[in-house]
Amino acid sequence: MPSRRHPLLCGKFALGLFLASSISGQSPSAPPWLVGYPGVNARTQATPGLLESTYEAEAKPGDVIAHYQKLFETAGLPFHANFDGVGTTVRGTAPEGDLLILIRPQGKGTAVRVDVAVKSPELKAAPAAAPPPTPLPTQAPPPPRAERTGREHVQNMEKYDQPMRPPRRPPPPALAWPPWLVHIDGANLEIQKGVDQVGLKILKCSYATYADRNAIQSFYAALLNANGYRVRSQSSASWPTTSKAWIEASDHEIGEGPRIEIRIELVPVGQTIQVDLRLTARP
Repeated sequence: MPSRRHPLLCGKFALGLFLASSISGQSPSAPPWLVGYPGVNARTQATPGLLESTYEAEAKPGDVIAHYQKLFETAGLPFHANFDGVGTTVRGTAPEGDLLILIRPQGKGTAVRVDVAVKSPELKAAPAAAPPPTPLPTQAPPPPRAERTGREHVQNMEKYDQPMRPPRRPPPPALAWPPWLVHIDGANLEIQKGVDQVGLKILKCSYATYADRNAIQSFYAALLNANGYRVRSQSSASWPTTSKAWIEASDHEIGEGPRIEIRIELVPVGQTIQVDLRLTARP
């Protein structure tokens, strides 16, 4: 089934619709607990295999995310929200079907789309073939040879007298501040050298800005991903504004050898946000 685009979610907000199940000609029903943000007028359209509802709320994206998180928790379902650099995507599974919720900032409010798609049929694996029977030996194997001289025994035991050396670990990579990791307001950064609590070399700096916390987080997440640093952990857009937010990324996965890790912490201080940038060279 070809994808459709809702006019409220065009451009950067556009995402592909779920593919409807090819074996079902009916539209799924929405879970009775999955209701829109209070006070909105949702537009719902049903097609074979898919139920789509869209609306705009005069509320911040964080408030809308908190609304759906409470609904999922009340229904006893896990809540998985991921910030993709533009907005927040929530996925889940209910008895009525697979759930996809897209939450995007729009002007002073929020645009929301809720999809309920027919579940795909589970594929059952074919039973494993029984192994062939082991043929019975025609005669007993000959016993192992037990005749060894005293010298052979001593030579075989000498290898255990040598100390075992641990494998040499590669050194950590050279640490240099990347030119693309900049101040969000364009000001100069004061880079400091140091070591962390386990003796690894680090580079760090801090500055304060009046920019919105989620805008700062989106700015650095896009910078990291664009320059080969995969973001592996970050706080959600609904994280309390009075608490410290964070982003963690590295140029290599853990276990792939030496790597550079970047951690960015966003700490509310009065009317400003303190941005702490830290690079760590790990072996």
